Amino acid sequence: MFDSLSRLIAWRYLFATRQHFIPLLSGVALGGVALGVFSLALVLGVMRGFQNELNSRWIGLNAHLTVNIPLNGGDDKKIRETASLWPEVKEVAPFVDGEVIVQGHPENEGPSAAAKIRGVESLSPVFLEKVKIYPEDLESWQLLGGHELMAILGMHPDNAEKVTVIYPLGEVGPTGEFVPRQKTFEVTHVFKTGLYDWDAMRVIVPLWTAKGLLGKQSESGLLIYLKNLSDLDAVEKRLQKLVGDKGTVATFAEQNKRLFAALKLERLAMISFLVLFGVIASFSITGLLLMFVDSKRRDLAILKACGLSPWQAKGLFLSLGGILGGAGAVIGGLLGLSACVVLKAFPIPLPTTYYLDYLPVEIQPFWIFFVMVVGALLALVSSLYPVRMASRMEILPMLREE
Repeated sequence: MFDSLSRLIAWRYLFATRQHFIPLLSGVALGGVALGVFSLALVLGVMRGFQNELNSRWIGLNAHLTVNIPLNGGDDKKIRETASLWPEVKEVAPFVDGEVIVQGHPENEGPSAAAKIRGVESLSPVFLEKVKIYPEDLESWQLLGGHELMAILGMHPDNAEKVTVIYPLGEVGPTGEFVPRQKTFEVTHVFKTGLYDWDAMRVIVPLWTAKGLLGKQSESGLLIYLKNLSDLDAVEKRLQKLVGDKGTVATFAEQNKRLFAALKLERLAMISFLVLFGVIASFSITGLLLMFVDSKRRDLAILKACGLSPWQAKGLFLSLGGILGGAGAVIGGLLGLSACVVLKAFPIPLPTTYYLDYLPVEIQPFWIFFVMVVGALLALVSSLYPVRMASRMEILPMLREE
């Protein structure tokens, strides 16, 4: 259908016409497709980069898989020993979690705030890779607090200050009154993760201390870190069989369903908006081709009289749409890829309110190529109605009118 004659005439109509506004309108149509493809490619790169950055940070803090099971029951040791031998597993660490009240400057009844406490056997290397800790020396740590939580309490590790951690669900005292369990810690370190839930509501203490404070009411289990995220589904199934009915297994995504559902919805909405923008841009191609069909009636009648077949007439106007859509898609895709490469090499710094140091971008050649193909196809689809009109024109009436 796209023979050399159709392409030659299409190029002449676009760039060698006496009507000077035709090249301008052609440039506008081409620019609309290019801008739509460029915007979609760039937004996909930024949103994928943000998703990967969030996954990276969240996995470093919460592990790929969490097994909720009572510690010191015997089952946890067996599961830990077995899972540690799996080649996909990088680290298995016990933990306890609970909700507490942290009071700063207890001797002066200082400010207090609700927080989540986590007890760990040791600070995981995976965790240390994802956070900033002050001071960096961790030989004798007692309590790590989120930097925003410590700012609320007015605490700083350089001042050797202490906080009281109160667990409301305590025990009944000798007099029959309810007595909450509490323990005083020295604030030895402050950490910053870039995630609000951790920086404003989390403290980390040694495992044995947290178990003594929280008792049997705590949430306990094992944190399992994997070497590759791609092994998540396979390891989860094996772990489910290993744990059985002794506990539960949850992935990091299942533990944060609302967050990941919101990100997915935001990404879908943005993609839908940009695809709609591309569809609107393709409408300009439809209008331009309709104008060609109307203004080139005499030329089309003469060409048909000279032997131009209906298929060649269709190919002429499809070539017009293909040239505009294909060129626009290629230009937009290359600009989008170039923008992603530049932003990857020279990241844009972000304000501290975003909890990210820079704008994350992920280069996705496959998806950029896919967007280019979709952009070109939209342009071809928008050419179908003008092509249908051109193919149905009768030669004799057109020649009589001219």
